[in-house]
Amino acid sequence: MTAETGRAPVWRMLAVFLAIAAAVLFCDLATKWAAFKYLDPDLRYPVIPGLFNLTRSENTGAVFGIGKGQREFFIVFSFAALIGISWAQWAHGRSSLLLTCGLGLLAGGALGNLYDRIAFGKVRDFIDVYWGEWHWPTFNVADTAIVVGCGLLLLYSLRMPPKGKAASSSRS
Repeated sequence: MTAETGRAPVWRMLAVFLAIAAAVLFCDLATKWAAFKYLDPDLRYPVIPGLFNLTRSENTGAVFGIGKGQREFFIVFSFAALIGISWAQWAHGRSSLLLTCGLGLLAGGALGNLYDRIAFGKVRDFIDVYWGEWHWPTFNVADTAIVVGCGLLLLYSLRMPPKGKAASSSRS
């Protein structure tokens, strides 16, 4: 961090952002590859009986199957989201490691699912969480990174003082 601004140098936070995004992308693609190479598409593999299975699934839509068959829309949306995420990192990421981590998780998750949409025309999922008869929609590492990234961004936004308060407290 520099003494004058209280911010880390741009390159340091950018390196953290890129490292997180790359790690998420690698983990997502590696786990999808393993799941779709080794898991039988017609079987569920209990990991924690009554709670968590591994099972192959494919989704041509978005979360909860919304927008099935809208591949081109989701590809364009993913590119737009990545541009927005990158801009946010460049413009604001230096101010907070929490913000940088959240944006890195979002970018890595978006890249993982974007790769699937371009390469396979659908997103490959394999994590099945359930309780009794209730099943959460099957998901993957990219989806998890996106949810955790959104949670970190929410936490970051809740920790920020309102603009009026920051200005008035600095005058005191």
